[in-house]
Amino acid sequence: MAIVVRRTLFETVGQGGPLVELVKEMESFFNKGGISTKTRVLSDFYSGRTDRVVHEAEVDSWADYQRIGGVINADPAAFKAWFARPSGLIDGAEVEAWQVH
Repeated sequence: MAIVVRRTLFETVGQGGPLVELVKEMESFFNKGGISTKTRVLSDFYSGRTDRVVHEAEVDSWADYQRIGGVINADPAAFKAWFARPSGLIDGAEVEAWQVH
């Protein structure tokens, strides 16, 4: 059964563009190791709690999503270099994991 993991990033005001680009780069970690994911990046600067960038990843199973962590752990230097870059862009985050029926 498919799983959708949605990570909502609350950006520092005015940093939407750079954060969207950074989130798109994060997808390279999802694509390593032949893990099949369907992803999309959404942005909301005008409604609800504003200044949000959302990354959604749909995988076939929770085990597939956990394998992504294994791919990241296999190249910790690359992930550490990427993870240092959003400093000052993100003001908080939430994560949801949804089972698709």
